[in-house]
Amino acid sequence: RAGADWYEKSANKGDARARVALGSIYLTGRGRPTNRDDAARLFVQAAEQGEVRGLYQAALMHLSGEGLPKNIDKAETFLRNAARKSYVPAIIGLAELYTRGNGMEPDLREAANWYQQAAELGDVESQFIIGRLFATGTGVPVNLRESAKWFLRAAEQGHATAAHNIAAYYAKGGGVEQNAAKAVEWYKKAAAKGMTASQVQLGKLLYSAEDNDVRDRKLAAELITKAAETGDMEAKMALAMLYLQGEGVQRDTARAKELLKQAADAGHARAALQLGHLYFGKYGIDAKEVNTSDAIRWYRIAAEAGDAEAQHSLGMRYLKGNGVPIDPVEAVNWIEKA
Repeated sequence: RAGADWYEKSANKGDARARVALGSIYLTGRGRPTNRDDAARLFVQAAEQGEVRGLYQAALMHLSGEGLPKNIDKAETFLRNAARKSYVPAIIGLAELYTRGNGMEPDLREAANWYQQAAELGDVESQFIIGRLFATGTGVPVNLRESAKWFLRAAEQGHATAAHNIAAYYAKGGGVEQNAAKAVEWYKKAAAKGMTASQVQLGKLLYSAEDNDVRDRKLAAELITKAAETGDMEAKMALAMLYLQGEGVQRDTARAKELLKQAADAGHARAALQLGHLYFGKYGIDAKEVNTSDAIRWYRIAAEAGDAEAQHSLGMRYLKGNGVPIDPVEAVNWIEKA
């Protein structure tokens, strides 16, 4: 209460920061009864004095129509005036306004410009967003080098998804020089923050790495198993392949089949493809377990889901009559789709 009284005296004398502080008190009801009209009046007064927080709060009120009439043009002007003074919340507010439109035509190029400004001022979420925009070519030309730069900066500030993305770049050599050790480093950091996808990709990388200093199939199996236990379908698919190959875990085709079915039933096309291979005997299962009709059924499921390898396999089997009657028309149909 005493603080509100002090702010009121200073606000009455024209102090812009006191006006913002008192406006916030009226807005939140902490120290004075909630009064949006008084909050709006004080924010506008501060905005007219060029105070960045007053500009920002008045803009928010004009955007929502709460406390001030809804007016996108005024909101945009207030946000721009605050953004010119490098006030990050206003910069982000402009980026979001141009992304969503909010009653005006979206402008993704303008949105990208403001996200990049916020990113350059150190805002971690904006760094991640501009990294994604450069990756997809949204509002800016596709530029994987720039994308990698911003994902790395966000990752260095602890952004889990950015860490996963820069790990993928290092793993594949997209936008940066391929570096398996750095990929492992960033996948580990993302996985430590609960990114299940990072556990899976880290496991795959550790399993298949050509560098002996990086490859660790035992740890790969542990990571993928842990991820699979969360219900992640990609992890179940990866773990099934480990069981089929007997690397890092004891070979267990029955467990592999169970995991593949779980993933395939959830719509994982590659799992359905591997079930097709399995039932055709690709992974050395007992002859009594080979079942061509089940194999064709799983190939078809994967093919209909758009898996190119399944489409080609199905087409070739129709061409040769392997598990199905010879049907050149059906063969061409599937091979062309692949």
